[in-house]
Amino acid sequence: MKIESFSYKKISIYCALAALLVLSLQLLRSYFLCEHQFIYATDDTYIHMAIARNLAYYKVWSTNPDFFTSSSSSFLYTILLAVGFKFFGNHQYYPYVLNFVPYFLLFVVIYKYYAEKISKQKFLAIQIFLVLLYPLPLFAMEHSLHVLFVLLFLLEFDQFIAGSKNVLKLFFLGFMLTMLRYESMFILCSAFLILLYHKKIIPAFLLMFIGFSPIVLYGIYSVQHGSYFLPNTLVTKGNFIEGNAQAILAFIIKVVFDFTVNIHFTIYIIIVGIYLWKQRFKTTHWSFLLVLLTTGAHLLFAGILHFYRYEAYLIVPIVIYFIAYFYNDEQAIYLNKSKLSSVLKIVFIVSIIFRLAFNIWVIQMAPKNIYEQQIQFSKFLKKYYNNQPVLVHDIGYLAFSSEVKIYDIAGIATLDVATTKTKKFHFKSGFIESQQQKYGFKVGVFYDIFANNGMPKNWIKAGEWTINHNRICGLSKINFYAVDSAQYFILKQQLKDYESTVNKNVEQKFY
Repeated sequence: MKIESFSYKKISIYCALAALLVLSLQLLRSYFLCEHQFIYATDDTYIHMAIARNLAYYKVWSTNPDFFTSSSSSFLYTILLAVGFKFFGNHQYYPYVLNFVPYFLLFVVIYKYYAEKISKQKFLAIQIFLVLLYPLPLFAMEHSLHVLFVLLFLLEFDQFIAGSKNVLKLFFLGFMLTMLRYESMFILCSAFLILLYHKKIIPAFLLMFIGFSPIVLYGIYSVQHGSYFLPNTLVTKGNFIEGNAQAILAFIIKVVFDFTVNIHFTIYIIIVGIYLWKQRFKTTHWSFLLVLLTTGAHLLFAGILHFYRYEAYLIVPIVIYFIAYFYNDEQAIYLNKSKLSSVLKIVFIVSIIFRLAFNIWVIQMAPKNIYEQQIQFSKFLKKYYNNQPVLVHDIGYLAFSSEVKIYDIAGIATLDVATTKTKKFHFKSGFIESQQQKYGFKVGVFYDIFANNGMPKNWIKAGEWTINHNRICGLSKINFYAVDSAQYFILKQQLKDYESTVNKNVEQKFY
């Protein structure tokens, strides 16, 4: 049966149904792998849930109900979760709802804006890409919503440049972008420059004012509560340039690495750059340039993961633009039928397919990994150390499911750690000892990266748990340490007493 026999609407419906089937099968598989429980594929999902629940029940923006912590970089997503907890009860399924709805709305958006405007073959290719993007909503973060609003903003931006008078819609979408992700600052700054180029001075400045208002207001609130202007997640994970030669060299190496490994981004920049240059910047698709500028800024200053998450808002429009406008359309990219054009296309397609396949590979085991590591050690700490201070590496499920007083060695929920601005746990001598005296934690649960770099040498290892087929956790092995010999014997006995409760797939070892 030929594709021409199907209408654009049927293609969209069938692909959406295929996505629903794949999502359902994946959830069912995860349910049985996690001993008949629905477990999220990242521990970070539970961080949002912990903050949202504390906001709903205790009116505090924090992973800890007792004091403020700047641990979320998505205002809207956390607020929507809090609304769920406040009005519909303490349930764990809200992130699924907030991801599945915008994910399926992507099919609607593509149908609305691209049906009849591109060939059915290209339309089908875009829809299949959305189907293969199904791991994104299963990661259950704010990224599905962010991708949806980025697409809407790009489409509205092109219409506004072309003469649309609906500037309020553009302002609203700009506001929603920064409510969802801080990376949206790159989009707004890029849009600002393009609007200035078109002499749309007032809309440019109003867009920046409205779009940046959530960031500024939250920053002021955060500083007033003793934290940084930016959330701890950005302070500890951002790619900032420090004022010394070693740091500048490290920054350059990271940028070169990101541009090389994420070759699909680099190819998009090359293709669009050639296109706009040959067109002498006379185009009806200024969103091409907007995405180009945003991609460059993101690769310079933001994070890139081995699976689509932080950069998902770029991947989706880039692939859509490549299929709709730059694939098999030599006139558009002005490369004629050169070998360069063929090579760029092939490398781009292979790179995207590899990243999609890798995402699918990760999602197969990710919930099981979280269940066997984060869920297991959180239950252990809840049983033996509830309402007590504990040094921990991954805090999400622990913060959501217990009252353990968390000292977050990654700095997301502990300002003292974020203040060090270290990403490799190379703390100054005496720092952790002073923190132990300040906070009073007697045990720690963390990865080898801290054990080898920042942990005091007199701490004693009581045990370790190792999971198999790890694809999402920081490391396969998590360690249990005591700060002194007295606590060591207590911790070791607790681990032995709890041994039969731990999931059978977790390899336990005592010291």
